[in-house]
This record gives sequence, structure tokens and C-alpha cells, in this order.
Amino acid sequence: RRRQLKSGVADAVAAPMPSPWDIVAAEPDPDHERIVREWLADGGRLDGRSLAQSDLDSSIEFDVAQVEITELFSAGSDVAFHSCHRGRYLGGLPDTTASDREASVYSAGIVTTDGKSVTGARIIRDRAGLQRQLRSA
Repeated sequence: RRRQLKSGVADAVAAPMPSPWDIVAAEPDPDHERIVREWLADGGRLDGRSLAQSDLDSSIEFDVAQVEITELFSAGSDVAFHSCHRGRYLGGLPDTTASDREASVYSAGIVTTDGKSVTGARIIRDRAGLQRQLRSA
């Protein structure tokens, strides 16, 4: 939001999703869940960027020490999750200096796999929550 307000250019609105009553529900798939669990445990890297990093307005530098998966379930090859990355914030957020104390970045997302690896993801990170943690120190 800050980036959009500063630049005056709004992000394009994503296409609407199909309504749930118009598609056939997919069954849970433990193999796709396993792939995403392993991907998250390995730091959740996609296109060379860690899940704990921001994808749009600033690149959060975060030294991940621990990943906790608080929720994870699948519908076919789509896997939804909520996770917490714990570690040290190294920089990247506006008006927030690096800190040696442990901090947490919470994330929620839907990840797609091809049965072997993660092929796409839509992930929302709680950057504001991270900033509040660091400023309260």
C-alpha cells in the first residue's frame, strides 16, 4: 500500500476466482502436502527469494532460524498454509533498523505443486506485525 501511494500507480486487480459451487472439490493430497511442508522447512524459496522476504515493495532481509507450520491442508495440487518464520531481522523495511533480537514473520498462502516441486505461490506476509515487534524493543 505504501509503495502504491508513494508512486501513485495502483497494482492491477487480480481476476476473480471461480465461485465454489461452480467447481468440483478436489480431494486432499498427502504427496502435495509433503512437498509444501519440505519447501517451507527449507525456507520457502521461490524464484530465489525466501518466503520471509517481501515480494513487492521492499526486500526484507531476514535470517531464518526456525519455521513453524501452524496450518496446512490441500485440495489436489493446491496447498494452503499458515506459518511463522523466526529469526533475526537484518533490514529492508522502511524506518525500521536491523535487530539482533529474535522476531517473527507470519505468512499465509496458497501454493501450487506439479507433484515434484513448488511451481507457484500467492503469499501474504505480516510485514506490519514484524515492524511493530521491532519498534517495541
